[in-house]
Amino acid sequence: ARAREPQPNPALLIPVCIPAAVGAHDPDSPLFRPTIQNKDGIVDNEELKLGLSERFGLSATDNQLAELIKEFDENKDGVLQLDEFKIDLLRNRLEGIQRAEKDLEREERRLAMEAERLEKEKESLSESFGPENLDSGVGPRVLACLPYILPLCDGAQYGRFLLEQVPLLGNVLGPAVFLFRSVPFGGLLAFWFMINQSKNRDLPRIVRFNLQQAVLVDIALFFPSLIGALLSVGSPDLVSALSEPASDAMFVTLLGTIAYICAGNLATGKIGGFPKVPLIGENAERSIGGPFDSE
Repeated sequence: ARAREPQPNPALLIPVCIPAAVGAHDPDSPLFRPTIQNKDGIVDNEELKLGLSERFGLSATDNQLAELIKEFDENKDGVLQLDEFKIDLLRNRLEGIQRAEKDLEREERRLAMEAERLEKEKESLSESFGPENLDSGVGPRVLACLPYILPLCDGAQYGRFLLEQVPLLGNVLGPAVFLFRSVPFGGLLAFWFMINQSKNRDLPRIVRFNLQQAVLVDIALFFPSLIGALLSVGSPDLVSALSEPASDAMFVTLLGTIAYICAGNLATGKIGGFPKVPLIGENAERSIGGPFDSE
């Protein structure tokens, strides 16, 4: 009988397909062309820069290369091993870094243009309104305390009970209140004068601010009286019982506020560092200030 010829193994007839990923770990692959220079199996900054440039035409700065190696260097040895060298991921990450840097540059240019525009507006407004007087010497600080005579005299009505119990305090405040009220429409004239002068940019800013703040404190004194008048309609007995303690509390608060402001004005020489009554001070600042004013 004829000897049977051996049949080839079908598996050997199937073409072997090498996936593209195999080239990612082949030192002779074009992906690793920069490492062929020294055949040491690692990729440093210069080799990575050359490889990205030759294969993708990408130019990377030293900072960008350092960021790439830091992100992909899994063993933290400062270079890329073969198993860490993922060229497509490196390329995508580099492109992302460069896009982010370009976006940042555009944003910086936009902010610079915006700052330049605001500076021009500031110069234009300064020319329209005149320069800001930022003198905060001893004279302006003393002068800044005087506007609070207005709310002190108007608020004396709340101290009628306390002044009777403390005659010394009454003897100090009594003459000032008497002189203030002896002038016809003195309170109204002082009120409008202070409002007008708070806009006068020839005056030191600390004086203008305290003129406006004193006016707002004086306005605030009206509300307790209004509340008392409204309550007296519905609960006259309650108002009668609370009249003295409420008035004393209001007057002591007023004295404490004025003392705090005057002490702060005399102690500080820093523009914008003078004391502000909560809420009232912020409104006074906005009233006298502008986008071109410095604190």
